[in-house]
Amino acid sequence: MRVLLIKMSSLGDVIHMLPAIMDAKQALPELQLHWVVEEDFAALVEGHPAVERVIPIALRRWRRKLFKRQNRDQWRQFKNQLNQHGSYDKVIDAQGLIKSALVTRLVSANSKVGFDRRSAREAVASYFYDKKIPVTKNIHAVERLRVLMAHALDYPLPQNLGRYGLEVSPWISSPQRKIFFAHGTTWDTKFWPDQYWIDLARLCQQQGFEVILPWYTEQELARAKKIDNACSSSRLLPKMGLMDLLEEMKQSDAVVAVDTGLGHLAAAYGIAGISLYGPTDSNRTGTYGKQQLHLSGQYPCSPCLKRKCQFEQTGEKVYPPCFESVTPHMVRDRLLELLG
Repeated sequence: MRVLLIKMSSLGDVIHMLPAIMDAKQALPELQLHWVVEEDFAALVEGHPAVERVIPIALRRWRRKLFKRQNRDQWRQFKNQLNQHGSYDKVIDAQGLIKSALVTRLVSANSKVGFDRRSAREAVASYFYDKKIPVTKNIHAVERLRVLMAHALDYPLPQNLGRYGLEVSPWISSPQRKIFFAHGTTWDTKFWPDQYWIDLARLCQQQGFEVILPWYTEQELARAKKIDNACSSSRLLPKMGLMDLLEEMKQSDAVVAVDTGLGHLAAAYGIAGISLYGPTDSNRTGTYGKQQLHLSGQYPCSPCLKRKCQFEQTGEKVYPPCFESVTPHMVRDRLLELLG
């Protein structure tokens, strides 16, 4: 059976997909799985034991300059790649968005499968599928995708903890123990307060840890510099790509992360992690796997699942307020517990 999977972005969503394709490969050893994924994440899934072929898509980049000739040419090349090897037995849209559903329409396949109207992130997407699968939203994202794949490919849903199928990083013993701070994210409400990061860096320094500070955007660089300036036992990384950041994480004893793709990447490679959740729900999108701890804000409205906080930022108060209860001392204590 030859199947095309549509799961383009984001980083966390792509990582959440890996246990489901491992289930599928174990249940159907002859499965030939091709995967359409954003170009930034193609290196992550290339060479995965359950993936035969990766088809990169640059939808984010093309969208920024829609009418540029080079982008139009690359779009045509992408469409040709989709059907380069003939028709598929099935195409599975595991994203549940209008943009991913539109990509399924470009594919020649005997059957097009995706979430039903109540299960998809954008209900309209379900109208593009031949087979619509109901999957409750009240379970973890990894388990939702495992259910989707099992029903799409007609095999029994495994009851074990999902496996990513990646090479798990060995425990590293070195004179200088390291903690990786994954402090960057997308929503304004997901940011842990800068002062909390500074305080945690100092607490880690007192415990003999070196703090590793990555960055990608200018906003993240400004925060990383503030932390670095306040802590003598820190290292500010140069701007790096995803796979280089992964190598830095592999050299660390643990990762402290807000709700961001790097936290999920660490979990996928078996790196110990503490993840911090304010507006989002760790029961649905928390890091998945062993040696993962979740600290969630305690506030009447959390998790609100909103990009904008209903409260205004005032004075020296913690913002967003749902993070007030997730203190640096709490994170330090749980970190020491996690590392034994």
